[in-house]
Amino acid sequence: MKRIGVHEAQPGQVVVQAVFGSAGLALLRPGSVLTADMISRLSNYGVATLSIEDDGAEVRPIEERLRDLDARFAGHEQDTLMRRLKEVIAAQMREGAGSGA
Repeated sequence: MKRIGVHEAQPGQVVVQAVFGSAGLALLRPGSVLTADMISRLSNYGVATLSIEDDGAEVRPIEERLRDLDARFAGHEQDTLMRRLKEVIAAQMREGAGSGA
């Protein structure tokens, strides 16, 4: 785990601790993959620092991360809400990967 300023955050980095805004509202859960839009919003909500996965950790290819996502949601293909949740997570992962992660 590494603690960084929001201004140092990069798309594709993974948050390891929940992130709360200045008003105490939970903004991100652990495991969230940062996107450029998220980083901008965090700054706007008054977030100063983030705990992210250590830079020394190798970033896995997007294809591998998407396979892991498929495995996590296996058995829920008929559940509309779970299917939509998986789609949203996959889109965020792809957005982060397309931004240089």
